[in-house]
Amino acid sequence: MYTITRDTSKSRVIVAHDGPRDYPIEIFWQEFKEAVHFAKCARPFFDVLVDHSRTTILPQDRTKNGEAMAAWCLENGLRKSANVAPSAIMRMLLQRITDRNPQFAFFETRKGGERWLDAHGLSQVP
Repeated sequence: MYTITRDTSKSRVIVAHDGPRDYPIEIFWQEFKEAVHFAKCARPFFDVLVDHSRTTILPQDRTKNGEAMAAWCLENGLRKSANVAPSAIMRMLLQRITDRNPQFAFFETRKGGERWLDAHGLSQVP
């Protein structure tokens, strides 16, 4: 399963994956896009924190969805994405999916990802 929340004060969407990724991807996409819409709060950008620490490695059939999601985010105002992935294998997979774009950073802990996003917060908007 997963949870998707938003922090409009920080223009941030928080995604936490938990357990196997056996949910319908269409519903996930719809909920994610809705959260992005509300998180932006009339701003042209948003940040994302994705926590992969309580899930399995992304299955092969879902990597295309990950690539499409990364592309959609970049096209729709993604400023920064902090990805929590405690395993080196998961980080390598996510780096490949995001094409090593510097807007995507990878952390072993959620706290590390949150600190990085906060350091590049709204006061740092160009």
